[in-house]
Amino acid sequence: MSIPWLESMAIGVPVLDVEHQRMLDLLNSTQAHVDDRNIDGAQGSMAEYIDLLTTHCDREEQLMMQHRYHRTDDHVRSHQLAIAAAKEVPAIIAATERHHEMRQVIFDMQNHLIRRILLDDGALAVYLDYIGLRPEDIA
Repeated sequence: MSIPWLESMAIGVPVLDVEHQRMLDLLNSTQAHVDDRNIDGAQGSMAEYIDLLTTHCDREEQLMMQHRYHRTDDHVRSHQLAIAAAKEVPAIIAATERHHEMRQVIFDMQNHLIRRILLDDGALAVYLDYIGLRPEDIA
């Protein structure tokens, strides 16, 4: 099931919001490829998602450390778990012939991404605003 990006998902930090939207788009693309039984396409979209997720998490972690965010350790652990889970998906896609199982794995990832954006990244955005960092100054 494709989950559209909604402006209400934006945390107000443009560089992070663009990456969040792209990650959701890539999971939607993976889902569409799975629905079409296009395993190569699903693998390609998932590989791009993993690359972007890793880059995105590195960016956030540098930002948190640079500005002494008090929840950095918890946020980093969340990133580590998300990356590890994402790296398992290509093998699941390759080995699973049951369409509904692949769909469920990707649906769970979509929901996890949205929850992390709204909760963890939303809290980070509030903190950055609190310390006076302007969203346009975050690269």
